[in-house]
Amino acid sequence: MDKQVRPTPLDLIDVPPRLRKIDPDYADAIGASMAERGQDTPIWVFPATSDGHHELITGAHRHEGARLHAIKTLDVLIFQGSRDEARLLEIDENLQRRELCELDRATFLAERKAVWLRLHPEARQGSRGTGWMRGNSSSFGSDVARTIGVTPRQVNKIIRRFEAIPGEIRDTLAGTELADNGALLDRLARLKGEDQRAVVKMLLADLKDGGKPRPVAAALASLHGQTKPALSLEMETYRGLMAAWGRYQNAAGRKKFLAEVTGKRGGKE
Repeated sequence: MDKQVRPTPLDLIDVPPRLRKIDPDYADAIGASMAERGQDTPIWVFPATSDGHHELITGAHRHEGARLHAIKTLDVLIFQGSRDEARLLEIDENLQRRELCELDRATFLAERKAVWLRLHPEARQGSRGTGWMRGNSSSFGSDVARTIGVTPRQVNKIIRRFEAIPGEIRDTLAGTELADNGALLDRLARLKGEDQRAVVKMLLADLKDGGKPRPVAAALASLHGQTKPALSLEMETYRGLMAAWGRYQNAAGRKKFLAEVTGKRGGKE
């Protein structure tokens, strides 16, 4: 891959649609820094087309910052590879370089999964279709772990947020504090259809009024006219365990229960 840095006029660098919107405040801060002390990190672009233009791969905020501060040229690196390989480069730079909100992280990891599977079609042959996520050295989960330090289990959970929340709802959540609340997104992902849309509308209304969004369980209860909020999954699990404990009225029974819960047998691990 060509690692020679080349100063390139800003007006010859075209920016295609991005996975997430450019944050104007962040771009302005980057532009101010570049104007004061220069560009620290080159951006990646595709080779020039016949008219001399390059398509941007990474560095949209640096590009926008340069435009805002009338910087005429940017240092670029020319990428030699496929579009899928370039897409991975774009995704991984975003995952590594700047703190993302939880919703953006889900978007990037879901796209990374799609690109990785196109580059590794053999992974689709894994057991019950999960070979792409397994912990072996060639799996998607292990690849992400090496790249950004997230375990396969965490990756699966984060991608679930993207897959279970429709695009129009993700767009509605973008830019709000709800987009950076992983636990809330997980609860929304468990809801279906109109319940999910209606709950999101209620939570956004809470924010609009200047307050804190109510818990998802409380919004769902209000939606269905319940007098008591629905229990969270964690509370349901907890109450189930306590009920099971209460059914044992003697020491022997409770000892057996504890052995089952902790996985201990006969005093041994």
